[in-house]
Amino acid sequence: MKLGEKIYALRKRLGMSQEDLASTLNVSRQSISNWETGAANPEIGKLSLLAETLGVSVDFLLDEDTSLDELDMSIYPDWLDGLPKFLQTGIYRYGWLYGVRISLSGLVFIVFGIIAKAVTGGFMRDTAFIGIGDSAVITPDDLPPEVIRQINGQMGYKPPGSSFMYIIPNAALIIGLVVMIIGIVLAIALKQWGDKQQHK
Repeated sequence: MKLGEKIYALRKRLGMSQEDLASTLNVSRQSISNWETGAANPEIGKLSLLAETLGVSVDFLLDEDTSLDELDMSIYPDWLDGLPKFLQTGIYRYGWLYGVRISLSGLVFIVFGIIAKAVTGGFMRDTAFIGIGDSAVITPDDLPPEVIRQINGQMGYKPPGSSFMYIIPNAALIIGLVVMIIGIVLAIALKQWGDKQQHK
């Protein structure tokens, strides 16, 4: 892993902007940008402070044979050890932004759930069933949905596939909401932790 890639990944992991890192090292934001893109390398006099700010050794920064996966993550808060491995790997690589990515995944589920709910709700409104024995007769559209539901309930009849069509959208909404909350909490916790690290 190249020096610029390490600087970028470690900076993101700590929740630092290029301006934050530049201010700490007393260099310009353009210098940080050049380091991260590989257009320039940090001055030797800045390497020690750079490594200290990013929570790694100078040797780790300069050794292109090492990657963030090999880095000792003990500088992270202890509560990360209780998280699943895939979450730890994502956090080590992207920092607090990984929480944002998780919350966006949850948002996708929520949008899917809303769309599916609208589609299935419209379908069920347009298709009214009255149970007659083991079969069903489609009623006229002018019957109120409440009457249809009452008749179906009394006859112990459920429209074909109605349970499935209502479970999937609701499940997507619940899963999406849970995932989104987890992502937001994770992003905030890691961002606050990164801010504390910067002010030590």
